[in-house]
Amino acid sequence: MLVHFDTFPCAEVTDAMLVEAANSDNYGIWGPGSYSPGMPMKLNARSLQEWYLPESSNSL
Repeated sequence: MLVHFDTFPCAEVTDAMLVEAANSDNYGIWGPGSYSPGMPMKLNARSLQEWYLPESSNSL
């Protein structure tokens, strides 16, 4: 199995990229004792941006 990752400076991440990332089915499921045990984890584009690419961020 081949896995490919692309990296981008946070300043180059577009809204379209965030929407595409938010549509992923690869986030897993909530574990026991969590908010929604057994349910799929979901992230929307806004949450991705707020949590992983805050304005003060200099992430790749």
